[in-house]
Amino acid sequence: ECAAQVKNLSSQVGTATNKLVKKHCIDQEKSWKFTIATIGTKYSREEQNQIRSKFAFLPFAGPVVMDGPEEEYVLIKEVELDGCGSPLYPRFGHSGNLIPENDARPPLAVYFGRVLGGGRNFRDRLLKCDLKARSYLGPTSLDNELSMIMTNLAQVKKGSTCFDPFVG
Repeated sequence: ECAAQVKNLSSQVGTATNKLVKKHCIDQEKSWKFTIATIGTKYSREEQNQIRSKFAFLPFAGPVVMDGPEEEYVLIKEVELDGCGSPLYPRFGHSGNLIPENDARPPLAVYFGRVLGGGRNFRDRLLKCDLKARSYLGPTSLDNELSMIMTNLAQVKKGSTCFDPFVG
């Protein structure tokens, strides 16, 4: 479903915008991976590969690297959860058998996007920049999570030069 909607949107946007997206969002030389994440359910490796194959129209040309890629794209499927965080309509019963009517239910939400901020290892970098770990804490210090967000928005990379708006 999500793949069809992304493909439909891509065709509606037009070729000029698609060229801009390819130029600025999908670098033909960069390594990449496509992650399937779920909230409230699980998919086998084969099911994840079937989902990925529906996005074959996207022009990912660089090498696939599962550990430490330069770019990561993620599809998140969310199902309805009860108050305890368990799925209201689980895909599998207690015996491990697939429940077809629950499996056929549409997800609560589906998100597709590019991971920013270095993927899942951002916690280590946040701890390294934690205000509590600094020897001097001045009134100009910025919260480490907010500074990480601002750095990502500015697309600052290692070796970049940038101006600090909070210098005293």
